[in-house]
Amino acid sequence: MVEAKLVPSAPEKSARDRIAESIESNNECLGCHQLMNPLGYPFEIYNHAGFLRADDHGSAPDGSAMLENMPDPALDGPVGNAVELVERLAGSEHVERCFIRHAFRHFMGRNETRADACALSAMEQAYRDSGGSFLAMLEALATSDAFLYRHDSPEEAP
Repeated sequence: MVEAKLVPSAPEKSARDRIAESIESNNECLGCHQLMNPLGYPFEIYNHAGFLRADDHGSAPDGSAMLENMPDPALDGPVGNAVELVERLAGSEHVERCFIRHAFRHFMGRNETRADACALSAMEQAYRDSGGSFLAMLEALATSDAFLYRHDSPEEAP
């Protein structure tokens, strides 16, 4: 378990400065934070309740980040804030497929297999043809052979 502790707050330190200082003082945190922070920094334009912030300890909040080594190279590059990050993610086919795969896993209660390729393809097609309808995607899943003809795997049998 990791105990998350930031350096003490100070009137002149922004949230980003406190995070950077905390990471520098504890090298154990650096590995994960190098991956997480670029996805979290864009949300610094919001306060703890989700409202836009105008001030971060005396200056404008900095929501900029540089995305690197993303699973889809088209996602790499600078973003200015959370809105730009979300727009980039929303336009990615990689993210769309990931979303569909995780919806499949959730509703099926298991990971996908090669035998599920037709169901996943139908879900993707329904999602795209409907302009991004979650319900159309679920209908494609619920009418697929993978859903209709579920069976227990040998290790799940009583």
